[in-house]
Amino acid sequence: MTQSRLGFIGIGLMGDPMTRRLLSAGFDVTVWNRSPEKARGVVDAGARLAASIAELVESVDVVMLCLANTSVVEAVVFGEAGIAAGGRAGQVLIDFSSSDPAATRDFAERLHRQCGMRWVDAPVSGGVAGAEAGSLAIMCGGEADEIEGIRPLLAPLSARVTHMGPVSSRQVTKVCNQMVVGCQTAVLAEMVAMAESSGVDATRLTEALTGGFADSALPDSHPTHGGERLRQPALAPAHPAKGPGHGCGPEPAQRQCHPHERPGRPGAACPRQPRPYRTRSCDPGRCVSPDTTGDRGMSDSRLIYLTGGAQGIGLGIAEHL
Repeated sequence: MTQSRLGFIGIGLMGDPMTRRLLSAGFDVTVWNRSPEKARGVVDAGARLAASIAELVESVDVVMLCLANTSVVEAVVFGEAGIAAGGRAGQVLIDFSSSDPAATRDFAERLHRQCGMRWVDAPVSGGVAGAEAGSLAIMCGGEADEIEGIRPLLAPLSARVTHMGPVSSRQVTKVCNQMVVGCQTAVLAEMVAMAESSGVDATRLTEALTGGFADSALPDSHPTHGGERLRQPALAPAHPAKGPGHGCGPEPAQRQCHPHERPGRPGAACPRQPRPYRTRSCDPGRCVSPDTTGDRGMSDSRLIYLTGGAQGIGLGIAEHL
């Protein structure tokens, strides 16, 4: 059987190591990226750089996407000289991006109607570390025969491939995944805030909790302030968030702390006072919206606002591990 020729669009934090895994497995890979210089690494590793989306589509059997969000996917697929304009029956589009489920269903129908290509939605979970190790969890939405046909292509990328149902089923599954990840991340930040305000060395928390019921894979894979992992040291508080117009979201609302909530030392901060946390240093020159998805995952700049008490926990994250 002739090996499929692969095209990969979106060479970012996730797309770069995924492409490298495919190259290492012996696949012929052509890439396209909006910023060609970001694809230099994978080209040096053996990929071919297409000058346009049309050139890539013409030369491959399977087109893979790992893009920022729903609107970017739509632009790449249905924009001028996009995938739909040059696609043909017999080709398959595999979308690793995290997008809106309803939009994904519409995109699949439009693409097949316009050029005959079939769509498989396959958002990934496992972060950059999983992409580098080829241990991603990939849950697919699409026709059963298409899923079986692409399993050999996904093998270098994943530890597990699960068919969840028709197109967009995996997008819904990814939302379920993110609900759990988001809650875990918020609780980890709340835990550190409470420890710090109570005078406990928060950098020892993960060591103390490892092996118990509070242990999980998230601390090992979650980049923290300054690029360090949660386990060394624990999640660190960020500087105050920038206001509107600085790309980092609004300031969290303030509340008065009841005297019994204070940690009991003069001038100490209220442990229930809203405090911003982030997973990496935030560049005020770049706006990262909650809709940002695809190759960045939870490893990109995300703000987590802890408001505590009756105000609940507000998350400035919508994206993925």
